[in-house]
Amino acid sequence: MNFEMTEEICNQIIFAMEDQKKSFVFDSIHCIPVAKEDVQNSDKTSYYSLPVWGSIQGFKLMERFVSLLHNPLAREELRAVLFAGRGVFRNYKNVLKRYPEIELLWFSFKKKEMRSEIYRWYNDLRESWGLEKLGDVPEEIEDVLPAYFTFSTEKTKSACGKLEESISLIENELLERYQGETGKIVVNFWCNLRKLESSDSSIVILAHSISEDFAGALAVLPYPENSVQTALITSFFVLPEFRGLGIGKNLLDRCCDKLIDSGIRYVLLPNLAISDSFYPALKRSGFLQNSGNFIADLSSKSTNY
Repeated sequence: MNFEMTEEICNQIIFAMEDQKKSFVFDSIHCIPVAKEDVQNSDKTSYYSLPVWGSIQGFKLMERFVSLLHNPLAREELRAVLFAGRGVFRNYKNVLKRYPEIELLWFSFKKKEMRSEIYRWYNDLRESWGLEKLGDVPEEIEDVLPAYFTFSTEKTKSACGKLEESISLIENELLERYQGETGKIVVNFWCNLRKLESSDSSIVILAHSISEDFAGALAVLPYPENSVQTALITSFFVLPEFRGLGIGKNLLDRCCDKLIDSGIRYVLLPNLAISDSFYPALKRSGFLQNSGNFIADLSSKSTNY
């Protein structure tokens, strides 16, 4: 007996699949999962076994999530848990609780993967009924940024002061990346660059988590002073615990929107604290690497906004 797959049914099946205490089948008459022990109807053709989902499938899902995760801090902690051998599922959850934004990504990823598994199972059933398979799984997973982060744009000198609490963290990271005297030179160059942020024409974009934790920032201003075509990004960073969530690209895109509205055509981003892993995001935002720095021609982007 066939049935139509709805979002409500899909969610009910996910709930049943995750219940490791009971084994469920799907009742196609009432369109609900029921525990095998509660099945009384002698007409077995109205019941279908649910997709197999146990600790093995759950572990593989966690492994796949970690392999795709871009946040270095959470990734290494979760990877260590996976190789620990004992208490994997409990410890995995404990690590995620320390990274609420990553936890949200995990829930979204898990739901999407389980929905895909359910639709594969349902398409196999449809094939056995002589029906065409459905297309791709409906995408309804919300982006993590609107749910967990806020972005504010300020054009005042006081906004630059809000960056100071995290500057030392970024400086230490630069000292670790560039060893010895080289690190000191890079930090000194960045500090001199940041002095420009006190200008009245500077724009500062701040990112905060929903719990009001500072997550990252971008500061940009017309350069040279009073320029009408070119701008310089003087600060651009995301704190380590918030990386890999799309914050950096969001900051860049908001910056480009503001500059386009101001008539700026070129924006330069000195390559100081930019990691190699962020290069693809820079290119997607229209930045091209040029002699160790990045520059974007906003005239080619304005037609797409």
